[in-house]
Amino acid sequence: METWQAPGHPLVVEYSALVMEELRQAAEEGFQRIGHGGLEVGGVLFGTREVGSVSIEDWRVLECEHARGPSFVLSDNDEAGLARLLEDARTDPELKDLAPVGWYHTHTRTGILLSLADQEIHDRHFPEPWQVALVLHPVKGQAMLGGFFVRGSDGTIRGDGSPTEFTVNANAQLPVRSGKKPVPAAEVRKPSLPAPVRTRPPQPALTEIPVSVPPTRPSMIPTAPEPAPAVVVESRAMPAAKPARASHRREILAILGLILSLAGAAAVTQPYWRRMTLPGRSSEALALRIHETEGQMQVSWDRNSAPVREAVLGRVRISDSGSLREIELTSGEVRTGSLTYVRESEDVEVRLTVERAGKPEVHEIARFLGPPAPRRLEAQLEEAEQQRTRMENESKKLRTELRRESVRSRQLRDSIRILEDRLRADENTAASPRQ
Repeated sequence: METWQAPGHPLVVEYSALVMEELRQAAEEGFQRIGHGGLEVGGVLFGTREVGSVSIEDWRVLECEHARGPSFVLSDNDEAGLARLLEDARTDPELKDLAPVGWYHTHTRTGILLSLADQEIHDRHFPEPWQVALVLHPVKGQAMLGGFFVRGSDGTIRGDGSPTEFTVNANAQLPVRSGKKPVPAAEVRKPSLPAPVRTRPPQPALTEIPVSVPPTRPSMIPTAPEPAPAVVVESRAMPAAKPARASHRREILAILGLILSLAGAAAVTQPYWRRMTLPGRSSEALALRIHETEGQMQVSWDRNSAPVREAVLGRVRISDSGSLREIELTSGEVRTGSLTYVRESEDVEVRLTVERAGKPEVHEIARFLGPPAPRRLEAQLEEAEQQRTRMENESKKLRTELRRESVRSRQLRDSIRILEDRLRADENTAASPRQ
């Protein structure tokens, strides 16, 4: 068993090297599924616990429908599937004497962190102080990185980074156990199309058709030692079945490819936002929205909604590039209905909290996914600063030249005055009568 422990955290995490290799292979398979960051995957970790430690001994994949793109963001159906997975684990004979000790998922476009949505999942489904979260970060052409997240002594969990990251190296000596290789979401919805001889129930006609094969079509009869007369039966007795199944398969694959292409394009090339009211909270909507203009994000909400009109305080928490920023809002600032933020990454999550007197808080989360943040504003500021420095230097040069010219002008005027005095003296001398 391998061990993990972070300084200042009393909980020790033990994990089987075989389980970690299986998780690494599942993460790598999802990473290779589509381009531009791959498909993020996740599931539940099972094991045992003692005082001050947990041991990870098995796992189960959660089939995410990726309704919001290739990231591991759970939809309502995924949340229900996670609840069913935890419930079914109680009667799974392979998980006897094991408990859900946490969960895992991959981050392929951001680093090792827990987003606000991840923390909501952890609090909702894994609230025990000894339950952990594992984030795996595949990197193209490099070893995979991993990091555990555990609760502190006060019960809170920090999501801006794992206290101790580690490298998940491939171990070819530890093959995936039978039945442990997860099927990615792209494969889950792909219909299984095995050979007809394996899936179709035996029919009485199948035993007679090989005898009735016309001798004029010898190419249709397999030669020994190929024991495949059933294949001939299928192609001869049901000539329309194979084209129909092939056509049906092509249609399904085409639709599946289109869905994955649109999902990948939406997450990578086209910015979009999504909004949700957290379950278990007030259902009054804030209509939190995000849009962007040249790198500046406009975060807005409905200032005419009841929670905003009744607000006494507000908080905006922004997760951007692995860092968390919190902005306190007065009641007046909440009622303005918007604020401006300059993003630093292509994945920004905004959480708005509105506090009311004598009523529950209202929370909403919106997430922005888009291309890398433009640096136009910073470039303009840097260029303006450089131009200001150049103008100051030029101004100093001009003032110095002006002083020099003033001195030269004064010296020239003095020289001219001296010459004029000499000329007048010479004229007076020449004009005076000789004695």
